[in-house]
Amino acid sequence: MKKIYSTLLLLSISFLTYSQGPEFTIDFEGADPLNNLPAGVTSIDPDNTRGNAALFVNTNGYMFETAGGAIVQQDVAAVEDRAQFANTIFNDAGNNLLQTDYTGHIIINEIALGTDSYTVRLNLQVFGHTQSGTDSGIFTIVGNNGGTWEADWFTSRNGGFASGFGDTGGVGGSDGFQYGTVTPPYREIVITYNDTDKLYRIYIEGDLRITSEIAQTSGDWTNRKFYIGFAGRNSIGTAGTSGLGGLSHLDPGTGEFTANAIRGQDGRNADLQMRMDNIEVYQRAISDADVLTLFNGGSLSTNNKTLESFNAYPNPVNDRLYFSSKNIYSVDIYNILGSKVSSQIVTDGADMSNLNKGVYLVKIKDKSGLELGTVKTVKK
Repeated sequence: MKKIYSTLLLLSISFLTYSQGPEFTIDFEGADPLNNLPAGVTSIDPDNTRGNAALFVNTNGYMFETAGGAIVQQDVAAVEDRAQFANTIFNDAGNNLLQTDYTGHIIINEIALGTDSYTVRLNLQVFGHTQSGTDSGIFTIVGNNGGTWEADWFTSRNGGFASGFGDTGGVGGSDGFQYGTVTPPYREIVITYNDTDKLYRIYIEGDLRITSEIAQTSGDWTNRKFYIGFAGRNSIGTAGTSGLGGLSHLDPGTGEFTANAIRGQDGRNADLQMRMDNIEVYQRAISDADVLTLFNGGSLSTNNKTLESFNAYPNPVNDRLYFSSKNIYSVDIYNILGSKVSSQIVTDGADMSNLNKGVYLVKIKDKSGLELGTVKTVKK
């Protein structure tokens, strides 16, 4: 039978595929860097409304004495009464970095993160307690879930064991966020969220160490905020309960934390001290290869561009929209009002069979979550 294509429109698209650098890098150099942060990034000093903090530190735990002061090793396990200090720019061997104390933190909001996939990369040094039953926040995600603000945590405890963001196995010791019984090293940390598979991935020193075990709903929250260096919860809410069962101080109506994360019932502290530098934010999930390239001192060049053309067909479409390029990994489909109606991995075209008749925009992405282009199509 002779095929007739007179009513078939092949939509030809040309786009640039390339590895691209970060939206910005914060290296804390220059004059007054904490008051000259990129749009969408905020420095938050500790909550001092409680006055001095009663800190329980195990033997051999390492702490900052004061802002920019010496790193002190604890001789015996004890509770110490210390005043919190503000986020401070500290010069370490000629290099400026940010030092935070307990509930001091950095917030990166959606202006900087974007609304889909993202990556946060930084150099991190963690100090604190070695409590086996106290989860301490390293990274926190806050967002609005259908009108209610919620939070999710990536936590560390017991001298460096770390887990969260949908991964319960975690990493520990020298493979984790080592601190407590040794002077903690600087580690290059990369956290990615991929909007296609809804998974978080955490890389330490160039290696993928943690992946969410199931798709994470927190990636679909709106007005997301990414906290570095803040738990926002008591790790132990009531006597006899511990770890992630503890009390959160997030106000579900405002998305703000109403108290710091210090556990007051026995003097133990539920957060950490940190030093951080070279914070990079990408509005995409960089790949395993990109992470390794950066760890080895390479860069993600914006100059290595290749022009590719592909077809999207048929248009109008009845059931499935097909693409001629093999570089397309996933699509997000939006109606004409801008509401997302479908997200899917492309295996045999994009399934549009359940959509109502009308005009749709199909946002096309590669496997790293990088947006390659947008197709306008009509559903019959």
